[in-house]
Amino acid sequence: KQWYQRRVAITAGIDYEYSGYNHCLYDLANYCCEMQYDWSHDKPPYFLFKYQWFPDDTKMLDMIRHYRTLVRDPGVHTSDQVYLTQLKFLTLGSELTWTLWALSYEGFSLDMEPYLEVKRESYFRKKKEFLGDIEKLVGSYDN
Repeated sequence: KQWYQRRVAITAGIDYEYSGYNHCLYDLANYCCEMQYDWSHDKPPYFLFKYQWFPDDTKMLDMIRHYRTLVRDPGVHTSDQVYLTQLKFLTLGSELTWTLWALSYEGFSLDMEPYLEVKRESYFRKKKEFLGDIEKLVGSYDN
């Protein structure tokens, strides 16, 4: 066996954003945001972005329900609709996180301007679209 084949079984790579505690739906929020991209392009900006590829409420509810069956969440305390609103809120966090990541690379040899522009536009569009649902969710915690 080669040295790397022997080490694979005992070596673990950790991506920093997954090394800490996140909300249970944060990875799903990242996934929803990534569904808007086609990364198969070999010419700058190396991606195609379509806002309409973001999953609608029905698709997100399907993902939430599937997730809940995997974690054996009986849903006693939280409804699917509350999870949906939380997921929408977390997509805003995902958009901001990746925008800041892209900003941290700006000035290096990578041209992050197209990605930054798409992330910025996507964040503000989602914020406007989701604001009513998020305000209801936040208001429900005040009662």
